[in-house]
Amino acid sequence: MGPHEGPLQAQVLVDRTSLELFANQGKVSASFCFLPEAWDAPLEFYATGGPVSLSSPVVRELVPAWN
Repeated sequence: MGPHEGPLQAQVLVDRTSLELFANQGKVSASFCFLPEAWDAPLEFYATGGPVSLSSPVVRELVPAWN
């Protein structure tokens, strides 16, 4: 898939040991497994090839399924 022009809607789900990214309303997705340590750096986002701005970020804490 080539470069994207214009606004891009992305959803990032972060769990204790995984990160999932969905972009273009699910047309592009990626899943990553990780085991963070307590002293690890915070989650960071960056782009290559041009400027990017983040607008209207929303952070939600999910309720565990076993409650």
